[in-house]
Amino acid sequence: MTEPITIPTPHPQISLREEFDNWALLYNPDNGRSVGLTPTGVNIWQSLSEGKDLGGIIQTLTKEFDPLPRDIMEDIRTFCDQIVRAGFAYT
Repeated sequence: MTEPITIPTPHPQISLREEFDNWALLYNPDNGRSVGLTPTGVNIWQSLSEGKDLGGIIQTLTKEFDPLPRDIMEDIRTFCDQIVRAGFAYT
């Protein structure tokens, strides 16, 4: 059985800077770190910032990207794990 996805909370000081073609940068002014986000990552980040749960994230992604890839759950899990490890969000 697969572990449930832990939905993190974005740190409030992190800023999202949207770039061209729906890509974006997350920036942490406390340590100067930044990371690039794909359009899918932008949608997940915005959903997290709005306090959405897993169902809300999937609903948002479905509106933007239909059909969703088969491995979307693993994509969400990986994204959440990576932003927590990088210090942009916490659980």
